[in-house]
Amino acid sequence: MSVAAIFLTTMAVGTAMDAVGKIKQAQQTASAQAYNAQIAEQQAKAYQQAGAFEQAGLTQKGAFEQASIKTSGAAEEARLKREKAKTTSAQRSAYAQAGVRLEGSPLAVMADTAAQYELDISASRYNTELGLAQSRYGTQLGLAQSKYSTALGVAQSLSEAQYLKQSAKRTKALGYWGAGTTLLTGGSKIAGYYANK
Repeated sequence: MSVAAIFLTTMAVGTAMDAVGKIKQAQQTASAQAYNAQIAEQQAKAYQQAGAFEQAGLTQKGAFEQASIKTSGAAEEARLKREKAKTTSAQRSAYAQAGVRLEGSPLAVMADTAAQYELDISASRYNTELGLAQSRYGTQLGLAQSKYSTALGVAQSLSEAQYLKQSAKRTKALGYWGAGTTLLTGGSKIAGYYANK
């Protein structure tokens, strides 16, 4: 075999190896990108699961808080009603022991006492309703924030996965394109060698 034939064979083999190398490198890079796309999709699922768990917790917490507010409000109202009954009974008893008839000023004092307790009971009901409204609002706000952050995390992860899948396809195509270019360039050089002979 002549030196020229060895040179041309070496050039052809080198060109072919370079082309195969470009394809293999592109395939490995594309494989890594596809793997990272799968990781991003799994991350999106994890965001969904974490969001659902957080939202369930917020809902339960809100329900517990609201039940506690109702119970406390009912207990406070019951305490005020007992205190009203006890105080008005004590006033009635004191007036009776003193021989005062329940008319005029004594009756007005008792009516005023009862009215004050009714105001306190109304204020207690209002505070209970206000607490419930604040708790409901806090729960709804927490749920909205959780849903937003969950949706954002899912969207970002799925977007990244889509980008990586497209990148993997482009990388493979570019690998084949690079291999084709290498083969054409190598073939051109070999053809040029023969043309100059």
